[in-house]
Amino acid sequence: MPTKYEELCTASKEWTDRIARAQGYLYALQKAFVAYSQIPPDRIEYLKWAGPDQPTKYAGPDEPGRKYSPVAAAQFDDETGQWRLGLILLLSARSQIFFAFRVSERNGKAAVEIREGDAPLLVDVQNPGECVTVFDAILNQIKDALREGKGSIIGFQVGKADEATA
Repeated sequence: MPTKYEELCTASKEWTDRIARAQGYLYALQKAFVAYSQIPPDRIEYLKWAGPDQPTKYAGPDEPGRKYSPVAAAQFDDETGQWRLGLILLLSARSQIFFAFRVSERNGKAAVEIREGDAPLLVDVQNPGECVTVFDAILNQIKDALREGKGSIIGFQVGKADEATA
């Protein structure tokens, strides 16, 4: 029979394993989203989550001309237990879209929050059909927002490429 301390150690290991799996889900979803959407590599930028108390929740590197890789930009939010990764899609010389993946693990699946605070969608990242459902939801809401001229339906921002405030 395990001691109380051993039970704590087991619970701690389960937590860190769950965090590591969620990080893997985030990278798998990001890579699959870019491939599914056929986004050219030069038309996407990754932003690092700056924290809940910052006026700008996501930011690029401080050095001009530098870009984050998805691995460098992904940040773990201790308060929500989510991995966060900001993305800017450069649509034209005049416009861009910003949104963020927020991913944790629930019941052995990726729990993907599209709009901050909404109930997450549970996704088996090994099942392309489930991933496509999430990707289509993101893309359709972005297209709807662009058609309607709305700036933030799913927590993303529509703006001019040279005035990024993500």
